[in-house]
Amino acid sequence: MLKLELPFWMQRGELHKLNLAAQSFWTQVEQWLSIPLSKFDLMTCDLILVDHIAWQRKIKRLDNEIEPIYRRRVNHAFVNAQDAGMNQGMYAIFERLGIPIFDIKERQPDKDWDIVTIEMSDDILSNHKILINLLVQTYGATCRRYEYSVTATLSQSVAVGEMNWNHQTLVATFPLITALDPL
Repeated sequence: MLKLELPFWMQRGELHKLNLAAQSFWTQVEQWLSIPLSKFDLMTCDLILVDHIAWQRKIKRLDNEIEPIYRRRVNHAFVNAQDAGMNQGMYAIFERLGIPIFDIKERQPDKDWDIVTIEMSDDILSNHKILINLLVQTYGATCRRYEYSVTATLSQSVAVGEMNWNHQTLVATFPLITALDPL
């Protein structure tokens, strides 16, 4: 912030009032000039500005794409491009966009060497299929074929408790009859 200071012999009377007025004016001008800079945060700025930046970064908004994911795609476009093509990069790209994936499997037994399996939950894949296809097409390795594996998570609980029981064995014996006794 600009601080206007007058020599000590001018800090009285009308010149002091003029200094305060000039200080107030330039403070206001500085605030006016900082407004566009504060609006440049892509997560909070006007959608028109986000669309312009998306055009510069060659990102097109998908049909029915929710606004927060679109803003994140535009905001992280450069970093996502740097992370493209690597497994850790794909994890980071999906994490930045808020799309959880469980695992990325490469070179699996009984499959071709160039098939990469992305494992995620069923609801994520069904809700964001077009976006996930676009992300794999844009940021995936070019010499790989991608497939999706759906995993359903199920939470289970096991109760531990004490179980007591008694065991008793009763054996019935019959007297041995050796001869036929008349009744």
